[in-house]
Amino acid sequence: VLVHDITRQKQSEQALQRARDEMHAEVELHTRALRDSEKRFRDLAEATSDWIWEMGPDLRFTYFSGRLFESIGIPPDTLIGRTRRELAVPENRAAVERHMADLEARRPFRDLRYTVRSPDGRRHQVKISGRPVFDDDGSFRGYRGTGLDITDQVDMEARAATLQQQLAVAVNSMSDGFVLWDAEDRLVLCNDSLRTFFPAVAEDLRPGLSFEAFAERTYDGDPDGRDSFLAERLRQHRDPGLVLERQKSDGRWLMIAERRIPVGGIVGTYTDITERKRRETALLDGQQR
Repeated sequence: VLVHDITRQKQSEQALQRARDEMHAEVELHTRALRDSEKRFRDLAEATSDWIWEMGPDLRFTYFSGRLFESIGIPPDTLIGRTRRELAVPENRAAVERHMADLEARRPFRDLRYTVRSPDGRRHQVKISGRPVFDDDGSFRGYRGTGLDITDQVDMEARAATLQQQLAVAVNSMSDGFVLWDAEDRLVLCNDSLRTFFPAVAEDLRPGLSFEAFAERTYDGDPDGRDSFLAERLRQHRDPGLVLERQKSDGRWLMIAERRIPVGGIVGTYTDITERKRRETALLDGQQR
């Protein structure tokens, strides 16, 4: 009868089994942590106002959060496997091609704007940001980022630009000089008529010019009276309401009316009253004879 001592073998087998059990437990722990992390990511993706997107190393989409459908009405599953190049409308082609070059170079990007069309035919303006994703060994995994529907914002910006243009046309159609100062007494806008009243400083009448600088540059009276004039003019401007009459060095008379506006700032009009002043002078001369 042969007897072999297999104590060490059993100890090795038991140690190996313990190592396997510990490894399995660690893998399970990491797997559970990964599932929890993914769930938190998905929950966050559904809660945010933006949508979350991911693409693989071939730059094709692999995931969209449900917010995509809520925002622009496109079912996420219809976009899986497609590239951004396939989603943009033709007029965005040049911008999207530049964007694809960034993706192929693995560069992060921010606030890319382009237009997509939803199944109902509506065009949506979207804003996209993203960053490349790499493995620990540096291998490129794809991109992950966010998207936001900015259609309403773009529409509002377009309407505001149109209103601004209409306001500029309306203001420039006035024969009186018109000027708007903001709450900090800086020029917001003025019309061409105001520039004709002060041709020497017409090029200076740009947004941002302070009222004090405007008063200094448009003074054309006696140098000895400059300081007292400016002090009084600033006082009148900061407490508007009175109608002022001012004679320029070329003999013209201007009537200046200023008033505060509810949103802050001061609006002013400049009217040429030279003819009226001449009639008044002629009438006064006639009465004195």
